[in-house]
Amino acid sequence: MSKYGNLSEATYKKVCLSAMADQTARYIGGGNLPMPTVRIMMPALAELYADQPDLIVEKQMRYLNEYFNTESTAGDLLLGAMVAVEASKAPNASDISNALKVSLMGPLAGIGDSIFKVGGKVIFSAMAGYMALEGSLLGLLVCEIWALVTLACKYWFFNIGYTQGTNFVTTLADQLDLVTSTIGVLGLVVIGNAIPSTVKLTTKFNLAYGESVKPFQDILDSIFPYLLPCLLTYALYKALAVKGMTTIKLVYIVLACGLVLSLLGIC
Repeated sequence: MSKYGNLSEATYKKVCLSAMADQTARYIGGGNLPMPTVRIMMPALAELYADQPDLIVEKQMRYLNEYFNTESTAGDLLLGAMVAVEASKAPNASDISNALKVSLMGPLAGIGDSIFKVGGKVIFSAMAGYMALEGSLLGLLVCEIWALVTLACKYWFFNIGYTQGTNFVTTLADQLDLVTSTIGVLGLVVIGNAIPSTVKLTTKFNLAYGESVKPFQDILDSIFPYLLPCLLTYALYKALAVKGMTTIKLVYIVLACGLVLSLLGIC
């Protein structure tokens, strides 16, 4: 027996790399399209039950028919635990694996989205965008660093999920609540700083008080600095939620509005 239990080292590595590399629809399972889960687990099932082809098909159908939707990076932690359960070759291994999946895919999705999708991606993207505006090529490097960090986390999560099994997955969720909250606050701080640094919007209106003329922008800045960039960012964020709106369409709308407002002397 190898150090990976009933799995050979070659099969374990194949399953681990498949879990790291499978990018189908950017989710694991995914409602009515759970094929990525089966594709990831298939090498393990084929080795564990090589003498029981009917059982392999039965387990494939179980995973194909079970809903599974979670964040792809943190989800590797759960996948590792699921493979470990199957590797135990317990009579009810698939039942345990699916129960574990259903109970923990929600919490892990929340943790993964907060850390990898909202927190890390927002922070590193903001850094990269600011560097790009400054004409620095380091922005591209920052994005690549975050991609490598995410890939390393996927590898580490799968290995920990497999070696520690269900105990690690169930206890880690509570411990990561503090990390999730901290990352969320940090993300908000970065976004709050990125808006005035990168979004440039001012008005050319002037207010006249008798013979005195004062730029309206100065009044706004004295009351609420960078109010217009904040309002513009909020409006664009809400616009993305409109049905049929895409990022490309929004870019063209912003360009058209900017051109018109500039020609009219408003901004």
